[in-house]
Amino acid sequence: MADLAKLLQGGGIGLFMFFGTYLAAKRRRTGRARAEKELPELARRFGLESKAAGPGTIGALSGNYEGYDVYVDADERPRIVVYFAAAPAVAFRTYEHEKRVPTGMTSVLTDNAAVDRFFKDRYASPERAAALHDGASTLGRLLQPFTGRWYRNVSHVSITSERLECALDFGRPSHIPKEALENLLPGAIALARFVEQAEKTGTD
Repeated sequence: MADLAKLLQGGGIGLFMFFGTYLAAKRRRTGRARAEKELPELARRFGLESKAAGPGTIGALSGNYEGYDVYVDADERPRIVVYFAAAPAVAFRTYEHEKRVPTGMTSVLTDNAAVDRFFKDRYASPERAAALHDGASTLGRLLQPFTGRWYRNVSHVSITSERLECALDFGRPSHIPKEALENLLPGAIALARFVEQAEKTGTD
């Protein structure tokens, strides 16, 4: 114990912190290298196109998956984007954005703690709002990929009439781990489909 005390007094804490920072940075660089190698494999698995990357970049995935056009950017703005064809009248965000209720929409009251806690902005057309209220328990279950293992890496999720976007942060250098994409892309598709198809005919 005396030797440990002397080490700490002699700058051991600073050395320990430096070493910890070094290991974290090395782990992120290793993760990026893995992500770059695994991108073509993920493209094949999901039936997407792997866009060639420039020097020092990973690349991107795009194409149609499960009936939706998707785009996955693993570089400067790591994100998963799912594009809607039907343009649902909805505005859900995990952060507050709207200053007032959007035209033609109403607030969505789900009475579901998980949903209301996750989405700070919740607006939709009256009919869709009623359907989302009725299907709140299903909606809550569909949030599990974003609120579970990868919760700390999800910067935000937004759902508008154009698209669902899930922004991610796995540190620098930017990348998206294979395991995260395998979980979050299908999760994004399931969530997008549920919101797009919500009708006042019962969604729960």
